[in-house]
Amino acid sequence: MRKWIGFVLFLLILCGAAQAQEVVQDGFVYQVENGVAIIERLALGATSITLYETVNGCTVQWPSEWEAMRELKLEEVLEIRIVDGITSINQFVENTRYPIYTSYVNLQEVWIPASLTAIDQLLWYTPELRAFHVAPGNTWLRDIGGMLYSEDGQTLISYPSGLKGEVILPIGTRFIGDSAFNSTGQATELTLPEGIETLTQNCGLGTYMSELERLRLPASLVQIERYALPYIPGIEVAAGNPRYQMRNGILFEDGELHTRLTPIGLSVDVPAGVTKVPSNIYAYSEDLQAVSIPMGVRSIDEWAFSSSTALRRIALPLTLETIGRGTFANCVSLENLILPPGLKSIGSSAFYNCADLRSLTIPDSVTHVGSDAFPSGNFVVYAKKDSAAYWSAWTSDTLWAEPGGVPSRIERLSDRIEPAAVLSTGETGGRTPLRATTGTSGSILGEYPNGTTALILEELGNMTRVRIGELEGYVPTDRLMKTDALTSRLKLIFAQVSRKSNIPRPLRLYTLPLENSPYVEMEWDTSELLRVFDTVGCWYQVVLPDGRTGFVPTNDVHVSYQMDYESWDLYGVINNPNAQDRLNLRAQPSTGAQSLGRYFNGTQVRILSEEGDWYRVEVDGKNGYMMREYIQSLAYDESMLLDIYSGNG
Repeated sequence: MRKWIGFVLFLLILCGAAQAQEVVQDGFVYQVENGVAIIERLALGATSITLYETVNGCTVQWPSEWEAMRELKLEEVLEIRIVDGITSINQFVENTRYPIYTSYVNLQEVWIPASLTAIDQLLWYTPELRAFHVAPGNTWLRDIGGMLYSEDGQTLISYPSGLKGEVILPIGTRFIGDSAFNSTGQATELTLPEGIETLTQNCGLGTYMSELERLRLPASLVQIERYALPYIPGIEVAAGNPRYQMRNGILFEDGELHTRLTPIGLSVDVPAGVTKVPSNIYAYSEDLQAVSIPMGVRSIDEWAFSSSTALRRIALPLTLETIGRGTFANCVSLENLILPPGLKSIGSSAFYNCADLRSLTIPDSVTHVGSDAFPSGNFVVYAKKDSAAYWSAWTSDTLWAEPGGVPSRIERLSDRIEPAAVLSTGETGGRTPLRATTGTSGSILGEYPNGTTALILEELGNMTRVRIGELEGYVPTDRLMKTDALTSRLKLIFAQVSRKSNIPRPLRLYTLPLENSPYVEMEWDTSELLRVFDTVGCWYQVVLPDGRTGFVPTNDVHVSYQMDYESWDLYGVINNPNAQDRLNLRAQPSTGAQSLGRYFNGTQVRILSEEGDWYRVEVDGKNGYMMREYIQSLAYDESMLLDIYSGNG
């Protein structure tokens, strides 16, 4: 027995399970126990630390709790040395939930061994860092003038933010890496050498170099991403640059506005000769009150003037065709605006929350109006009936009037009528008369085939008052086949429906969603928008311009739903060729995977993603996979109304 106890004690000692002990080594105090050396605190008076992978044969680990991290007092560290053998700094942050790098606010120097290939996160936010020192023999990194570069000297990897005064990047620099500028820099002048062709917004120059007063850009620069530059007026572009020029504090790209780099006064005259006003260029201008845009400008891009809260007047040119998404959103002081007669498109949220804007007259030329384009409340849209602006007012419940007319809210059919039903005599080819009175001897207003949708106005015992198309009248109650799906999903969806090119015959309008039900062959102007009430399996239920209602096979037609795809989900319905069979919801995209449930035709699913021959879907509160060939996709969320386009689709 004693031999066994001794053997166990021996194993515990080998595994480092002996009593915890403190070890002080190169700036850190470690708590060593059970094979792990946890960094506990800085050694007394230490300003230099060395990073090791192991201490006394135990794996080094950073504290995992925030309070313990604070106790390290890393803000006192002025110098970091990394022991040779370490290949990546990232391993030092894997064991903590909190970013170590935010604490090195006074770090001045970093010594990098020959083994290190990446510094990763550890040295972010080091505003006093003045120099990197890379050991000879490192095949990945090198230091040039204290800056960290790739070994070939072409890519700036990390710029020491503590460099002050005038800084010139060395000749030979061709690339500036992501996050190369990652702390508030102290340089007041920065020169980029010839050879650099691209500045990305991810490099950090526009975010962190806020102390710069002058920035010199080379003639070789041919691509500057939006927000890549700091917001300073002292930017110079070398003579001979083929794309970029500075004029009056504005950077031009190929003769067009690119970035505004100076404050805005009370008014702005957009420079002549440009064809567009780029996104965000005058956004969040608290003092701007008036804007004049010259002839020749064809588009104002998204959010260009958004949240310019003092903006009251803006003159738009006759050449303007497009107002982008959110262009004037939250311009709460904007009072009067005349839209030019050639305008074609108004983006989503273009005038959102323009509280002082009371009305807009929309030209007939406008064919697209995005969702939430106009202010809410008592704002008035003046536009022709059935135009894109009319339907936008209808979907957003905004006041509308014909130009010169009296404003009112557009009556919504669904506001007045909740239930709906399909006419059915119970016999193939049957027709139901719509009568002017409740009696069976009342005059007949029309006779309608089985499958015609009737909107129920009032139930009166044996007779029910209904609306069919534009007519109101009475039909026998027992001829109405109510469907919960139709009632609960009654939405007026407007779309363009056209015959597929591989269908040689005229389109057929069926009375019921069955191939053996009666049908009529039909023709109509396919530029007209039809009402699509519902999708029933592999059928669309539609209303023709003459008021006839019926079903068309989804395989026979193209249905173009014009909508804002940024705002609505993609849905589909199960469409199995064998109507008696059910489609499996699988745990994985494989026919051999576990079945999570089986669903009949017509079941609606939300499509989350497409993976080869499978859709990942949500149905009945479950997530899984269904075979794509058996899903008929619908480009809209039936719980919402669509962004309406009119005319040309």
